[in-house]
Amino acid sequence: MLVAYGPDGQPVVAEETPLEQLQHWSRERQLYCPNCRGIVHLRGGPEKRTQLHFAHQKGECAWSTEAESVRHARGKVVIANWLREQFPQATITLEERLPEPNRIADIYVVHADGRCWAVEFQCAPLDVEEWRHRHQAYHNAHILDIWIIGNNRREKQEAFIEAILASAHEIMFLDPLITPPVIWLRWPVSREKVQQWQSGNAPAPSLEGWVGRLGYGAVLRGRLPDVRLGRQGELLHPERSALEERARLLHHMSTSASPDE
Repeated sequence: MLVAYGPDGQPVVAEETPLEQLQHWSRERQLYCPNCRGIVHLRGGPEKRTQLHFAHQKGECAWSTEAESVRHARGKVVIANWLREQFPQATITLEERLPEPNRIADIYVVHADGRCWAVEFQCAPLDVEEWRHRHQAYHNAHILDIWIIGNNRREKQEAFIEAILASAHEIMFLDPLITPPVIWLRWPVSREKVQQWQSGNAPAPSLEGWVGRLGYGAVLRGRLPDVRLGRQGELLHPERSALEERARLLHHMSTSASPDE
């Protein structure tokens, strides 16, 4: 886990607290699990070449996520920092336990106007029915769930990825282990849109085959800092926006009854 409670009962984030202070609290057994309130200890760090984190002595907590991968742990920190740059007025926390829908959100965002987002970074396989259960639980709690997928799942044609595409009409894969983090933005496009791109001279996104019944999967590769989230959690990428604007212009030109300068 990346978050523990310190001796004053306040949340402590592993990579946002001086190492010496964390080591002292750990030696004095003054760090506590935010879920079961059991004692946790500091683990990892640069000298061990692993993500700095907290762990139970014996992993006895039922809410424990200590078996997570380095990619998942690092990704949560990267995503949280990315969100903080975009939404400085929002309250953004890691590994927030939510009584409703009885889950721990990887990153939880509370905007100044009351909007709540749960951002999940999924690196492990996930059954589509389990994804639908989590998605509906967040919806029932009036929390917008935003799913970012680890790049280790990018070549996997899993049902839950298609379910996200069917719901959000876009998806982002993230490699957080390099600097700057790399993303692949994928969204479904029709055969007609692909033919339109192929008939033009402008650069077009690559394609990753058929995406269920939705169409082809258009893919743009870029850097995480180039992507922003819109008000409704939609992914905003300048290159994609330019492609879509060009497509609208070409469509207007082809259907216009008379020239429009």
